[in-house]
Amino acid sequence: MLTLVFYEQECFFRADGDILRMEFLYPTPPDNDRIILLLLIAQDSESYYVTYDWTSMETLRSVDPRINSLRLSNHFRLPTVLIPLIHSTSFMVATHSTMSIYKNVLNTDGPVVPMNCPFPTLEHRPRSRNQVWTHWARARRNRIRNSQFDDIYLCREDGMILYLEIGKSGDIERQSNLGSLGCNLDTAFAILPEGYQAGDVLVTAGSMCGGGLFIEDARKPPRCIQRVPNWGPILDTAVIKARRPTPNPLSRDTQQGMGLPFDRIFTCSGVGPDHGTISELRYGIEAQIGLNIEHGACSSITGVWGIPVPRGEGTLCLLTDPMTSSLIFIPISGTEEAFAMDEERSGLDLDHPTLAASITPDGIVVQVTDASIRLSHVVFQQRSSITWDDPNDRAVVAFTSGPLSLVVVAIRSGSDVRVELRSVSSDENGCKCTLIGLPLALDQEPICFDVEELGGKLYLFIGTSEGKLLIMAINSLEGLTPHLERGIMMGKDDLNSPVFESLKLISTVGEEKRLMVLFCGLRSGHLIPFRVTQDDTSFEIHQLPPHKLGETSVRIGGYESDKTLAVVSCGPGLWRVSHSPIEASLHYSLEKVWITDQSKPEKMQPIVDIFNCVDLPAQAPATGLSGSLLCITDNTLFACSLEKVAKAVPREIRVRGNPKRLVYSEYLNKLIVAYNRVDFDFTSSTEGTKRWIWPKIGFLDPDGETLISAPIDLRARGNESTTPTVLTRQPVGASGEKVTALVDWKFYGEGNEYHMIVVGTSFPQVEYKAGRDICVEYRGRVVYITVRQNPPGIGNIDCMTKRIHTYNQPVRTITSFGPSSLIVASGDDLLMQTLDPSTRKWRSLEPHHLESHAVSITVKEPFIYVLTARHSLIVLRATQEGLILHAQAGVDKGGLDHVNLDGELKTIFTANRGGAVIGLREFGLKDDRLVRPVFSAITPSAVVRVCRSFRPHSGGCEIAYGTTLDGTLYRFQMLTENEWRILRFIQYSCLADTNICPFRRKRRMAADELCPLPDKPEYMHIDGDILARLISRGARYLEDMMRRTTPDNAPPAYAEKKVERFIEFARLVVGETNDPFTDILMWMENMLRIEI
Repeated sequence: MLTLVFYEQECFFRADGDILRMEFLYPTPPDNDRIILLLLIAQDSESYYVTYDWTSMETLRSVDPRINSLRLSNHFRLPTVLIPLIHSTSFMVATHSTMSIYKNVLNTDGPVVPMNCPFPTLEHRPRSRNQVWTHWARARRNRIRNSQFDDIYLCREDGMILYLEIGKSGDIERQSNLGSLGCNLDTAFAILPEGYQAGDVLVTAGSMCGGGLFIEDARKPPRCIQRVPNWGPILDTAVIKARRPTPNPLSRDTQQGMGLPFDRIFTCSGVGPDHGTISELRYGIEAQIGLNIEHGACSSITGVWGIPVPRGEGTLCLLTDPMTSSLIFIPISGTEEAFAMDEERSGLDLDHPTLAASITPDGIVVQVTDASIRLSHVVFQQRSSITWDDPNDRAVVAFTSGPLSLVVVAIRSGSDVRVELRSVSSDENGCKCTLIGLPLALDQEPICFDVEELGGKLYLFIGTSEGKLLIMAINSLEGLTPHLERGIMMGKDDLNSPVFESLKLISTVGEEKRLMVLFCGLRSGHLIPFRVTQDDTSFEIHQLPPHKLGETSVRIGGYESDKTLAVVSCGPGLWRVSHSPIEASLHYSLEKVWITDQSKPEKMQPIVDIFNCVDLPAQAPATGLSGSLLCITDNTLFACSLEKVAKAVPREIRVRGNPKRLVYSEYLNKLIVAYNRVDFDFTSSTEGTKRWIWPKIGFLDPDGETLISAPIDLRARGNESTTPTVLTRQPVGASGEKVTALVDWKFYGEGNEYHMIVVGTSFPQVEYKAGRDICVEYRGRVVYITVRQNPPGIGNIDCMTKRIHTYNQPVRTITSFGPSSLIVASGDDLLMQTLDPSTRKWRSLEPHHLESHAVSITVKEPFIYVLTARHSLIVLRATQEGLILHAQAGVDKGGLDHVNLDGELKTIFTANRGGAVIGLREFGLKDDRLVRPVFSAITPSAVVRVCRSFRPHSGGCEIAYGTTLDGTLYRFQMLTENEWRILRFIQYSCLADTNICPFRRKRRMAADELCPLPDKPEYMHIDGDILARLISRGARYLEDMMRRTTPDNAPPAYAEKKVERFIEFARLVVGETNDPFTDILMWMENMLRIEI
């Protein structure tokens, strides 16, 4: 219980000036009972330090402090850091370039002479000389160390860390540059009070960038163990088409397309004074890398198993290649290193390839190789080996179940294949692996095994090379007996043979029944699900539609201790499969797994060649790598911790500068980034430090991790007669110039295709008048740049500035039109410029004057859609004479961005200031030429960028994305009339339900809400967040809500009529069904699924 204790005494000290910093100093023996208050005070143009000291025996009411003061040096008039030191009653102040220590500040024998010490050069960049030191933290050490040294971490705003060792005398004994943390440290910096066995744990945060937890080991750079996300302003957005193995468009409400995103979303934001980020927005299950081991032979590894040791000492990591096996022991302690174990110490067979491995509840490690079965007890050092009767026999497939203590192995003897079932046990005589029943002969080639419990009985599932699923019943006396056989049914257009690769069953116990799905991974890249239904004595399986995940083998793994999920890999993709949260639903969800490295936020998803789920130890607490995911990629073995819930998992690429514009080029397969860099001139002069801001151009591979700077000088002047020049310097523009538009232009001429980057800018032009008057006017330029990859496919970009056009007003936005024309918005004018590629001459039409300047332009020939800053949307038609007005919105709204939706109804999706999102339709224009609003919504933050999705659509039901300055991503989805009716009907009921909408007042529902009519634009908005909260509660909650939520003073028959109307609306969307509540909720779940 929280108890508030009021202060009993108070005392006021008056300071002459502004207090900059305040700290308590450490007294020196034998004056340990003294209290010393230190103030840094700024008065006029000088700075002072003032000390107030008194004994702890005095009460605040009677205290009479002794006051000392001293003026600071002129170099420290505005110090940014004040650090009280443990020894010698001293403190340290720091500016951007120098630190100074004041020792024995209570000494009255004479003036205190500070000891000045310049900061070391941390990096050879001019920008770093102007960075400010912002925070400090004191490292916790043992008593002997603290009596001799004061260990201080000092951090700079750009993330650089300095470690200071200050001796007992108050002198700086050592300075160590620890490197950069990769984030801005202008807000928070601290160290955990309790020490960590592997090093100091630093906690950092910034105002507009992410922070994190860092471990600082001795003689090592800081290592990030957990990123702390933060908001950042999104300035521009680009959506590119994701690569998918399924070329055919799928319906948006089908399960076959889940887990395969259609879109990749990239955003740019400036998050600090010296850098920004390009972020790829992703959604799914995060798998954080916690352990990383370099292993030179990983390229030949074919299998990996993680075996937790029951006594909690660590984890055995068993690796196998086509010829041999190897064993690595990973201890739990963070101070111990992983080491390799030999055959004598482990008791395992490392001279042959391993087929399967696990550990039983008794602590017996079971290893199956092609030549034998090895048993090794980790507690009692009992060991055993079982070989085949014929030395020429070889095991080809094996499966071990640790919790069940079962071993299944397929042995080849000549052309025959037999399957043996064995039970593992131990007693005082040692470990045993007893054969159960007689071996079962197979006439097909087995590829994979899985043992599952169904209806209280055990069954062996066998996947074969002929595409057959064989199910064998397991009897403790008779062994294996055939039970069921099923074949894989492929699509009529799929010519791949259904060869098995892996098997796994997921099972979830619901309120009404047990939900089970058997997943089969094929070598053709298909994932085949089978729905398993059981009764008291038997079960049946039914194949569901397949998923095409890639072109390589589909591997499936999971945890024996958690049957509710499985992990699937195929090529570069990794997924988690689990049941839908809707009870009574037989659907499942396939969610992307994103592997992240906290120390490398720009890391691209690696291609996982081999993986294994490390199970929890039986009858022991989870320790070490238990519950993690072991992965093999390239020459690295790493362990990941899987999150439980899907969330946003962004990938961030640092940019040296502040990115402002972003566009994707299909020709280069690169993202083109326009960003600003800051340069300084520290030459001694009366004007002080000079500062310039230059616009630059860079290129980013969507699958890359670094930005490539383009060799372009945007300051190059050009006119109609300028000859093209190739420039090799870094890409810069004029100081103060800003990139306002960026277009990847593809144009045609004489049967050829050409590509250019078109950059629109705004720059100040200063005119000095009589006296000291200065007139600043802003002009605009359009820079035309040709680009190509040299050599092709390597990544190097060759650039050439072809032409520069100058305008009297700033260039606001640019877009392409026709085969070789551009629409340029300069000031309040709209210009059309056409290039003749054969003669290289430009032709311009008469400018069209707008009521306010344009903020975005789109084209659907011959129409040009212009969203203006203060007068909403204007539609122009291009003719030979010029641009003429075709239609307009006719309202005064501040526009921000818009897109044209490719539907039959010709809808223009506009985002406006104040958070208004409005859909305008030009279909059926009247004499007033006004486009009519058909829907509208208000978002909490104004949407500044709108982009279309590449997801296929039908009936005009498109998807668009919107981003805001506060970092929010919205997804807007168009609906058909029947879809809108059922969702609006459900939303009315949700608004009156306090469990779903607890912070909304209960609506007074009118009788006509039983039949919602699309009569007002604001009624056409459906809140997807409300529907998502309903989905999490299930279909039975939806049914109960429909029956109990009624308007005030409604007749008793209203609830029955409401349910009837719900069923009527649902039938128009999901068709005839026995359970419309479950089917509607599953349809809503598919519609609201996030896949990016």
